Amino acid sequence: AIRPARRQVIAWAWCLIVRHRLRVCFAQFIVANQSGSLPLIFWARPTPVGERVWVYLRPGLSAKDLEGRLDKIAVTCHASTVLIERASENNAAYLRFDIKRREVLTAHVSSPLVDVIDPAAPVSASPLTVPTALDLPDVDTPTITLPTQGKPAKKPATTANGSKPAASSSSVPDDDTSDWI
Repeated sequence: AIRPARRQVIAWAWCLIVRHRLRVCFAQFIVANQSGSLPLIFWARPTPVGERVWVYLRPGLSAKDLEGRLDKIAVTCHASTVLIERASENNAAYLRFDIKRREVLTAHVSSPLVDVIDPAAPVSASPLTVPTALDLPDVDTPTITLPTQGKPAKKPATTANGSKPAASSSSVPDDDTSDWI
């Protein structure tokens, strides 16, 4: 019980230290507004990789002014990297600083799934083997036939006296409407 409590106390102590170091950083090398007021540092809380701090910028200071100095802020806060994001969609002055001290994804984690695989199982039955090529001798190559574009136009039939026949109710008698449905 002492070790987890000690970790929590240290994490919250770093939050206080980071708030102080950000205040020093803002006072030393970040330009304040014309009246000399510094950004407000609201809240800091521990994260698995470091701390997260919410800051409200005063008029005359923007996130673009801070983005060029992230390396100096990281050095001031004793961190490896610092990221700045907007904390609010509606307010550009409300920012969130993510101070990262360590990378938690680089740690070696043992998996309990290794114990599930039988070491006496043959290698070919292992799901870890990846096929390198496909052998498909039984599959025939498909034959693709394209439909014809249309039927050639027929000459209109003529009657015995050489005149054209009377128009019927259908303008095109060979029109197949089954394709349209």
